[in-house]
Amino acid sequence: MNTEKTPLLEQVGFWSLLGPFIMLVTLTIMLLNPLQQNLLIPGIALISFPLCWKWKTRGLYAALSLLGCVLLYHLWTAPSEKIFWDLLLGAAAALTFTITTLCSQEVAALISPLQEEAFSRQQNLLEANEKIQELEKKLEESISGEIAHAKLFQQKLNEADLRVHASEKASFVIRDKSAAIAAQNESLLRELFQKRHEYEKLLQQMQSYEAEKLIHQTAIQESEKEEVLQLETVPPSKPGGKSKSSKSSKTNNWANTILSRWSEPHDPSQ
Repeated sequence: MNTEKTPLLEQVGFWSLLGPFIMLVTLTIMLLNPLQQNLLIPGIALISFPLCWKWKTRGLYAALSLLGCVLLYHLWTAPSEKIFWDLLLGAAAALTFTITTLCSQEVAALISPLQEEAFSRQQNLLEANEKIQELEKKLEESISGEIAHAKLFQQKLNEADLRVHASEKASFVIRDKSAAIAAQNESLLRELFQKRHEYEKLLQQMQSYEAEKLIHQTAIQESEKEEVLQLETVPPSKPGGKSKSSKSSKTNNWANTILSRWSEPHDPSQ
C-alpha cells in the first residue's frame, strides 16, 4: 500500500509545483531587469493561480482574459521599447497559467479514482454501518426475546420447584399413612392368626366332642346288643336291682374300653 502511494504522491507534487515553478522563473527573469519591472504581472499571477486550480478551463479563460486586458492597457500606455518585454512576460504568464491548468487537470485525473474509490468505500462503510445497525437491532430483539424466554423458563422452573416441594410433602404424608396402615394391617393379621388359632382349637374341641359322642353311642349300642344276646342265652331270673346294676356296669365298661382305645395315640408305622 505504501509503495503504491509513494509514486502517486510524487506525481501529484510534481504536477502541482510545475506551474508555480515556471512562474517563479519568469518573475526571477523579470527581476533581473529592474528598469522593466511590472508589478501587474505578479498581481495577475496571484489572482490567476487559484482560478486555474479551482475552475481549471474556465479559470484559465478568466486568467487569460485578465492578462489580455492588462497587456492591451500596457500597449496603449507603455513606451515602444517596453512593449516587446511586456509581450514576452505576458506570453510566459499565459504559458504558466496553461501549464498550471493542465497540471490541475492531471492532478484531478490522478485523484478522481482515489476519490471515487474513497466515495465507494464510504458508501460501503455506510451500508455496512446500516447493516450493522440492523444486525444490532435484530440482536437486541433476539436478546430481549431470549430474556423473556429465560424469564418464562425461570417462572416454570419455580412452579416446578413448588410442585416438587408439594409432592415431597404429599409423599411424606402418604408414607406416614402407609406406615400407619401397615401397622394396622399387621395388628389385623395378628388378630386374624389368633382368631384362626382359636377357630382351629374350637374345631378340634368340636371334633373331639363329636368323637366322644359317637363312641358313647357306639358303646351304648354294643352294650345293648350284648344284653340282648345274654337275655337270649341266659334263662330269666328274678327281677331285681342286680340285673339293672349289672347292665349299667357292663355298659360303662364297654364305653370306657372304647374310649381308652380311641384316646391311645396311633402309631404311624402300624
